[in-house]
Amino acid sequence: MKKSLVATLALLIFLPSQAGEVVKVSTLEWPPYTSALTDKFNESNILVKKIFKQVNVKAEFNFYPWSRALMLASNGLVDALGPEYYSEARSKDFYYSEPFYETPLVLVARKDFPLDSYKELSFLTKYKIGVVKNYINNEYIDDNNTITKENALDDLNNIKKLIAKRIDVIVIDKKVMDYLIEKEGLGHDFKVLEPILERKKLYVVFPKKKKGSLELRDKFNAGLRKLQLSDRGAHP
Repeated sequence: MKKSLVATLALLIFLPSQAGEVVKVSTLEWPPYTSALTDKFNESNILVKKIFKQVNVKAEFNFYPWSRALMLASNGLVDALGPEYYSEARSKDFYYSEPFYETPLVLVARKDFPLDSYKELSFLTKYKIGVVKNYINNEYIDDNNTITKENALDDLNNIKKLIAKRIDVIVIDKKVMDYLIEKEGLGHDFKVLEPILERKKLYVVFPKKKKGSLELRDKFNAGLRKLQLSDRGAHP
């Protein structure tokens, strides 16, 4: 009996864990893409979790204000950060995954704004533009020092500053804008300037300061390809 018990325990010790590897992902409250409150508005994180699951990795999400989430990740204090847009500057600190999602980035103004559309982004130099601190936006906007930009803590704060006429135009994801306007009851005194500013790809990024990040990035990419193949098989 004792020999049988010892043999069983030894087998359990040396068998690979069924739970697999656990990774800590730093993220933010950014519904409908990410939310700690409900899966209904957590579509990006749910997809990231599915992708990791394909390679027997369990993703656990820690929610912070974006600047803190970014700081923790860039210093290698978590395993990954997401969702994130691409920027050449940020790629110096992170390994980028393959893109796993796409979202519409737009310019939004009050209805009394004199323009409904634009041909060149140079028109922004005449106005005060609201952006969220440490967000990647559009390369032209981020790198252009002739544009007057005012930082906000988050998208909701940016919308409220627009309502109060402290800024003229904001940069925001269209689905995030729609969600916040409905949830907060902010009315309909807004318009999206045409055309869409950019269709932004979403990535998970892995800190170069943390050992094993490149291998973890490659695992994520393998999981993404595996999920894409299974989806194609399910929808011929």
